[in-house]
Parts: sequence; C-alpha cells; structure tokens
Amino acid sequence: MSALPPLKPMLALPGKVPESGEYLYEVKWDGFRCLAYVDGATRLLSRRGRSLTQAFPELGGLERLLPKGQPLILDGELIILEDGRPAISRLQERLAAGRPRPGAPEARLVAFDLLYLEGRPLLDLPLTARRARLEALLGSLPASGRLELSPVLAGAGPALFQAVRAHGLEGLMAKRRASPYRPGRRSPDWLKIRARPTREAVVLGYTVRGDQVRSLALGLPHQGGWRYAGHVASGLSPKLGRILRPLLERLRTPQPPVPLPLPRGRIFSPPAEAETLWVRPVLVVEVEYLELTRTGLFRHASLKGFRPDKSPQEVGQDG
Repeated sequence: MSALPPLKPMLALPGKVPESGEYLYEVKWDGFRCLAYVDGATRLLSRRGRSLTQAFPELGGLERLLPKGQPLILDGELIILEDGRPAISRLQERLAAGRPRPGAPEARLVAFDLLYLEGRPLLDLPLTARRARLEALLGSLPASGRLELSPVLAGAGPALFQAVRAHGLEGLMAKRRASPYRPGRRSPDWLKIRARPTREAVVLGYTVRGDQVRSLALGLPHQGGWRYAGHVASGLSPKLGRILRPLLERLRTPQPPVPLPLPRGRIFSPPAEAETLWVRPVLVVEVEYLELTRTGLFRHASLKGFRPDKSPQEVGQDG
C-alpha cells in the first residue's frame, strides 16, 4: 500500500439550525465515525486511530467496489440498520465481541467526505468540490450495499430538522459549502444539531442481575476527578449486559471513584451503594437524557452506547 497519511477526522460543534443558504444538510448518523483507507486493501480506523477492520470484516474489501489504482481516504460513519434505522447497540455488541457472531447483521459505511483521491489531498478544496468528487466516485454503487453515499438533504434547515426528529433519527448535520477539511479540528463550519440532548459520561460501576449487567453507574468531570451522575439501565439489552459483564469484572476496584454516599434527587434514587460494583473510570458511554437535575443527575437517561473512540479526558467536551 502507498503511504496515505494518518489523519484525524474533522469535528463539528453543537449548534442550532442555520437558516443561511451557505450550508449543506445531512442526516446525523447514529454510528461510529470511521476513516477508510483504500489502496489495494482496506483499513478502517476509528476517530482515535483504533483499527476497526477485524471487528467489521464485511467492509474489508471496499477496494473491490472502487476504481483500481486510486488510493483514497473516505470519511464516514459505520452503521448497522435494524428496522430501517441505525442501531448503535448492534455496533456495541460487535465491538465488545471483537468480531461478528454467526447471523449478526452486516455493517455498512455511509461516506460523506473524500479526503484523498489518487493519492492526492483534497483537504483544501471547498466541501462542494470534495462532495462532487465523492458523488462521482460512489454515485453508481447500489444504495443498499456495504458502501453508501450519505445523501445531501434538499430543503430549508428548520424544516429538515423537524423531519429528522419526526422520523426518530439522531439529528442533523449542517456543513458550510465553502469549508475546507481541517483534520482533528473542531470547526464552526460544521454544526451538529441533535434531536434530543446526549452527553458522554464515564462508567464508575455497575449492578448485576443473574449473569448480566443490569445498570451502569455514570460519572461526569468535577474538580479534577469525577462526580456521580446517576445509574442508567434503559438501553442496556440483556445480550449486551451479558457481553459486558466479563469486561467490567476485569476493571473492578475496591475503592469507589466518587465520594459516598451517592446523592439522591427528589425524583430519583440510585441503587444502594452496596449493590454497585465499582470499576476504574476508563470506559466512556453516550447517554440520551431529558435533563440534568439541580443535583446534577441525569433524568430519564437511556444508554445510546459505548464510545471507544473517546478517552475519559474528553468527557465534558462537546463532540
């Protein structure tokens, strides 16, 4: 393979729907960010540079779908569809297992940017020029294949956001048409507008029922350490709970990473401290929630999934 350079993906800022005509709009896919390096073979790397190729072998032959002799880098989102919608829990199960299990649903890469083509950088080109090259490259591929083109949505931003929310999707991306690609940088040229608040948190501990994890104790940054932000059970499927238990058992620690007793809200009480098994705060999850209470607890939280692309030091930063 030729020396395609290692890159970090460009990041978006949270924001509101712009009404300017300077933006292109796309669905915010509920999956894992992925850079695909294609040059005689395919390498899939996460946002933090972790290899995803072994966990998603069905995407390891993308070079056979593309013109030969054109070393390229695609930016996109790894997704698994369930009932026609992205199901991040399926991705979590796949990563936790390390490889697909028999009968597991196949993943696909939804590409939304082209960073290198024929071994040459496109980073300084405006988004519209990169998009035109991406459409020429992928436009003839089948819409239900392993590699797909993320469609640009036609219409006004506010109306598109309402449509995305009505369909139960994660949100909307707004990208300035003239924006260059800035690897590793968070830029106001790209905005993410979420349909419901989400936030990253660290796993402080867990409770069990039978052979599976029943709930996760969550933490948020506080004064150089962590503070308790509630337990989450919603979104934790029995299958994922069974897969997670041996992983969390390896992270057990006798000392809780937050002060005890755990705070209790007027409308929320956590499981008793005695029920919680504490772990080293090294795993990051993303939760969807209604609000943070005055005591700093997640209200009506639901687990969206683990974030292996993020470190605990990044929790608290939007992205």
